[in-house]
Formats: sequence, C-alpha cells, structure tokens
Amino acid sequence: MVYAIGSVSGCHINPAVSCAVFTWQAISNTNDNFVVEWITYTMSQVIGGTCGAMLGVSFWKSSGQFDAFNAYGIFPYVDPTRNAGIALVTEMLALFFFTFCILRTCCDHDKPPLATDGLTIGIALFTAIVGTAAISGGGVNPAVATSLLVANTSLGATSASSGMSFIGVYWVGPMVGAFLAAIFHYMIEVSTSKVFVGYVFLHNSDNFKPKKKEEAGN
Repeated sequence: MVYAIGSVSGCHINPAVSCAVFTWQAISNTNDNFVVEWITYTMSQVIGGTCGAMLGVSFWKSSGQFDAFNAYGIFPYVDPTRNAGIALVTEMLALFFFTFCILRTCCDHDKPPLATDGLTIGIALFTAIVGTAAISGGGVNPAVATSLLVANTSLGATSASSGMSFIGVYWVGPMVGAFLAAIFHYMIEVSTSKVFVGYVFLHNSDNFKPKKKEEAGN
C-alpha cells in the first residue's frame, strides 16, 4: 500500500501518522490547509478501517467458524491482569519511533526521496507491531484498533476492562507519541536545515514535469 498510493495521498492510513505529518506541516508552515486535511484523513481512515472490519466479520460468520471466535487481543478485550497504563506507554513509544522514522524519511530537506523509502517505513512498522504485540496487542494504529473494537463488539465479545482503557491505549498514547516525534523532528530540522519541506513521498510531481524541447536540447 505504501508503494501503491504513497505518491497519491502519502499513504498515511494511520491517524497517528497523520498527527505527526500535519503537526509538522503546522509548525513548519508548509501547508495552510493542514487542519481540514488532518480531520478528513482521520475520518477516512476510521471509516475505511470499520468497513474492512465489518467485511471481515461478514466473511467470518459466513464461513461457519463463528463458534471458534476469540476476541482480538486489544483493550478492553484482554485479560484483566494486563496493565492499561503500561500498554499506553508502549503504544506511545512505538508510534514515536515509527512516525519519527517517517518524518525523517519523507520530510527531511537534506534527504532526497529514495525508492527504498517504502521498505524503510515498512520495516519500522513491522518492528513497532512486533514490539507491542504481547503488551497492547500490536495496535500501533488508532484506526485499526477502532475497527477491531467494532469487530469484537459485533461478534459479541465480552470486555474485561473499561472502555476508557481503549481510548487511552489506542488513541491518547499513539497521538502523544506522534506529536512528540513531530516536535523532535522539528528540533533536528531547525538545527540542520535552512528550508523546511512538506511531506514528500517517493517523488514530487513538480520535479518530474516533462522538459520542453529547447530544454531537452540544451
């Protein structure tokens, strides 16, 4: 998906990534329309995730395997002994490093877009999921976590903790981590670059316009 739609929308597909990117655009003054885009991106991601979850639920019910269903291991559908506070910090740290990697890859004035950027981001996401799987369920995406919550609810799963734990772990934690990543990225850019740049993934179409015949001749 990163390579498929990265040059179209930036392929955030994650509200926390959008938080990092649009926070950077706000403090670097590289996008006057960041508020509208931020809200639109987040709504689209949650709606898309929920639609995907319900499609998966419909497949699950139609498969005849519904009796074998176990709730997806995210809060509040976890063992009551699991600590929501630790899970929140885990998600925060995972999103901090993940979104920091994205910002340094796609919003660094001194680094040109490279064909390997998608692999770099994919490895960072894989690491974040593996590192948080046993503690928070490996959400590292508020839209994914929300879609799993919808799926669990529609399949009649029984929650073991409060709904507030879900909001804290999968929305507050990731957003705080992403915001801090944007601030840290800003501090580095202030110290190392003279010009701030917006979010550029793989290519900037403005730099790939066909040359005029006279320019090509020269």
